[in-house]
Amino acid sequence: MIVRFVRKLLSCFRKVRYFEGTGGDRKDEKEKQNRKRSAQAANDGSSKQGRLDLSNPFLQVARQHLGGGSSGQQGSSNRQGSSNPQDSVREGGMVVRTDAGCPGVKTGIGASIREPGPGQDTKDFCNIALDISDYVASGKSNAAEAHAATIALLYLFLKGKNDKKIYLYTDSSQLVTNMDTLIKKDPCRSIDAKHYENLHQVVKYFQNGVTFEWRSKFENARADQLVQYACNPQKKPVRKRAEAGSKAVQLDVYKAIFEGGDPPTNDKLIEYPHSKEPIVQLLGSKNFLEIVNRALVPDAIISSWE
Repeated sequence: MIVRFVRKLLSCFRKVRYFEGTGGDRKDEKEKQNRKRSAQAANDGSSKQGRLDLSNPFLQVARQHLGGGSSGQQGSSNRQGSSNPQDSVREGGMVVRTDAGCPGVKTGIGASIREPGPGQDTKDFCNIALDISDYVASGKSNAAEAHAATIALLYLFLKGKNDKKIYLYTDSSQLVTNMDTLIKKDPCRSIDAKHYENLHQVVKYFQNGVTFEWRSKFENARADQLVQYACNPQKKPVRKRAEAGSKAVQLDVYKAIFEGGDPPTNDKLIEYPHSKEPIVQLLGSKNFLEIVNRALVPDAIISSWE
């Protein structure tokens, strides 16, 4: 009788411990779920302002540029991810960064040109800082951007570099989109169409093609400094830098590609479709190379800007 009572008591005791244990487990599990919900809520709350909308075309291009997966082609044929300038040079091409500015009555252009160096390194081919105020109307910044690209490419052509693949980077989206139009043989309806068409005439002489790409002013900082120097050689150029946490260094979304081919037959003679434009007095001058050579900035001066 006593033995039976003790067994029953022990059985009841085990059942009580079992339910307490499962209740504790359930309580722990509930607490874990609550903590998980709290963490999720905190993450949701903190990411409302910083969350990336991956459906945004700009961010899709950014992901492709940064190796986060292909976003597919966006818009027209000139909206693609950017090529790496270092890779471009390794392919045997030359990188040309151009810029232009119109401070006051001055108009200056800058072109920083690099070519393949030893191994996988690159080296400066030349840095051009040229005041073109005597050949243009003041305040025409889009036209000046076209002149910068034209002068840089013409200089390379006359130096015998038209057999190289050229990658031209500019912070003028107008330049890239209008060149894309002309390369596709569509009519250019820009107010500065005549300047883009003159540039296109020079592009045709590059046997392995010219790729125009939009780059931010921060990526083209050297070219910007050259413009400042062209307009005011007495003042040290300021280098534009990206601010921490900003979207300063934007990724290019514009590209225009001239694939190259057989150049026009008139060797060393470029006939501009708008030959009466004042800038053609410079482009067609017998002293063009001499004028640009005088505008080359020595390495020692550029080093002093850093």
